[in-house]
Amino acid sequence: MASSPKMRFILTEEEWVMDALNPAEWNFVQVLPDTAAGKKGPEHLRERLTPSPLSEDSLAGVDTLELSEDWREFIVPDLEEGFREARSLVQRDLDQVEVLPLSEWIDDGEEDFDPELPQELRRVRVLLEHTDAWYSVLNEARLLLNEQHGIAGMADRLGEETVPETLPDGLLLLLAQYELYSVVQSILVENVMQP
Repeated sequence: MASSPKMRFILTEEEWVMDALNPAEWNFVQVLPDTAAGKKGPEHLRERLTPSPLSEDSLAGVDTLELSEDWREFIVPDLEEGFREARSLVQRDLDQVEVLPLSEWIDDGEEDFDPELPQELRRVRVLLEHTDAWYSVLNEARLLLNEQHGIAGMADRLGEETVPETLPDGLLLLLAQYELYSVVQSILVENVMQP
């Protein structure tokens, strides 16, 4: 009996592809633009994406106050617009998702596959010129997930003695989402964004 295909990353001269996404992986990828927009978190979390260029312990003199005001007036709106454009581009790529039957990923010799497996998998194609937008949106999503839930490095801190059943509700899913975004970012850096 055939086992479930594993997500794979395909790189061509024109595009990169996340292939054989199971329903859970697809859900994490599908919500990427909303996660990066901070739609499920408090508004103040978005400030993490455009922090002041001054540290909190800087003395507030006339020059530093002007710099901070200029930052908020001239730089932050451009950064936020760039983030919106990147999320919009990622959403357009996601809207083109291909839904394919499981049989597309099963070898010809494995005709009998487990009916418990998801019967459809997803394929997301991304043009190489969209890579920077994807990287930005993945980074936004990871920053906001960490800011809201404090999960960066949590998998390492949990250790092997912690079993999934003892984790707070939803934490395992948040960790999986965060890690998937981290893995995709790493793949992009190592394989696509290299000069």
